[in-house]
Amino acid sequence: MSTNKLRQEREIIGRLLVEYGEMELDLCNCVAMGIDDLDMALKAMFRARGETLRIDIAEAIEQKVYVSLAFRAGVPPEQKSCGRTLAEDLCWVRMALTKLT
Repeated sequence: MSTNKLRQEREIIGRLLVEYGEMELDLCNCVAMGIDDLDMALKAMFRARGETLRIDIAEAIEQKVYVSLAFRAGVPPEQKSCGRTLAEDLCWVRMALTKLT
């Protein structure tokens, strides 16, 4: 393998290592925006050791939040969609998260 190719690989690996923490925080911010609570998002995601588990937790939280918001598309916040208003949906998600943290 050429030295140029090895240098390129080292640069890519270096960028991934340096930027990985920022990517995790970006993911946490996505969760926080969905539940409107940064503190709860941080506690839920970073209580776990290992990036795979943190990604799984974030995915589970986001799936519930963003799917429920997708069902609400075009529905005013005060009107019930799938049995709950937007405030009730967010309250339910926060309650479920407190059980995780």
